[in-house]
Amino acid sequence: MAGNENYSLAGAVYGIYSDEACTRKITELKTDESGATKECELEAGTYYVKEISAPKNFRLNDRVYTLKVESSKTTMVNAADGSEKGYAARIL
Repeated sequence: MAGNENYSLAGAVYGIYSDEACTRKITELKTDESGATKECELEAGTYYVKEISAPKNFRLNDRVYTLKVESSKTTMVNAADGSEKGYAARIL
């Protein structure tokens, strides 16, 4: 799928939430062509990450990821969206 504009990882939107039910959104992050997002600063604690909208030609991932943030450390979530032909990984 790399190099195929029909399967670009750009444009997925993920919400960062303070509650597991994903009703109290703190911020949103949008993916670039490689599937990565910019960093955001969060206070230490537990957060939840859920995809709000998938890139073109991908199915929405409804899984909720737990994100444990520790002071002065970088934390990442690896997420995946299913396409019509398979899966493509994204890193937040």
